[in-house]
Amino acid sequence: MTRREFMAGSAVWGAALSFPTALQGAEAPPVFPSRGYYLCFMRMPTFGLPVWRAILDGAAEDGVNTVILWMGGAFRSQRYPITWQWARDHENVKADFGVELIRHAHRRGIQVLLGFTPFGYDGVNQLPLEKPELKALGQDGQPVRKFGIGCWGWNLCPAKPESQRFMREYVREMAFEFYPEADGLFVESSDYAVCHCAECGPEFFDREFAFVRAISDEVWARRAEATVVVYPHYFSGAKLRFSFGDATASRQPFDPRWTLFFTPHSAPLEPSLIARARGAWWWNEAPSRFDIAGIRAGVQKAREARCSGYVPSLECYTYVQTHEEFGEPWLNSPLKKCRFGLGKLSG
Repeated sequence: MTRREFMAGSAVWGAALSFPTALQGAEAPPVFPSRGYYLCFMRMPTFGLPVWRAILDGAAEDGVNTVILWMGGAFRSQRYPITWQWARDHENVKADFGVELIRHAHRRGIQVLLGFTPFGYDGVNQLPLEKPELKALGQDGQPVRKFGIGCWGWNLCPAKPESQRFMREYVREMAFEFYPEADGLFVESSDYAVCHCAECGPEFFDREFAFVRAISDEVWARRAEATVVVYPHYFSGAKLRFSFGDATASRQPFDPRWTLFFTPHSAPLEPSLIARARGAWWWNEAPSRFDIAGIRAGVQKAREARCSGYVPSLECYTYVQTHEEFGEPWLNSPLKKCRFGLGKLSG
């Protein structure tokens, strides 16, 4: 078995664990209307279309009906080529197969959401190479330091009009020009930093929300039934505790067309919002770690919170590591041809 076959098989095997049914038996109905996986498409540069087809085939056979393809930085943007220079060896950058992959998912009864982070993470965090003035500011008032997982760069200040324009144009290009057959967007609010400039500060999520509101409206104007998944940070006003420090959620008006996404590390469950949303999905890392007990716990957590979906991580990384990440200096070597990690905190 080749390395690629093993990695694809691992993903398919993990799918079999995640979606118990309400009753015993092959014909029992699924527990959740939405069942799927969060997949780091951008951090799997060695996977071409045949491997991705195999992954989706296995997932479909196990009852998956939703897949998040985290696409930011992994397509050959014409408007912003800087966003993919870091990923020139990515199979989808070299020969765009995303359209055919989405069509294959649809043939298997799977909806596909295009994932990205507003003002940060893969692709987006490369813009300061050309426009350093758009870097977010840290608590010390200085531009933020370089950070990343695979793709290292800087998060942007969402209060700057140029940052807002860039995000809208970049996501429009991805969703409306490159992959118009996708079923919607997954808008993953940053879990590692916020901007502390005078215009952001405690109002950071208000600034970020301006983009989220605008791009959601554009998506729904083109396709009223599109799924747009967002985080609860814009609506609850809750005190949030992140790895980088504390922050305060906004209190923006909530549109019931949104689907909400909740996680153990950055987005606590909000029962009042869940009751109003089109859908609510719970996430954890358990399938990535082949943690059967964690999968059971995740399913139970989602059911108790009255979530409509369980969409956990099934992250597999194959990029060449250029920086020390999560205490793994032994992987930071030019002799390494690939990296196989399970989850964001892989060991």
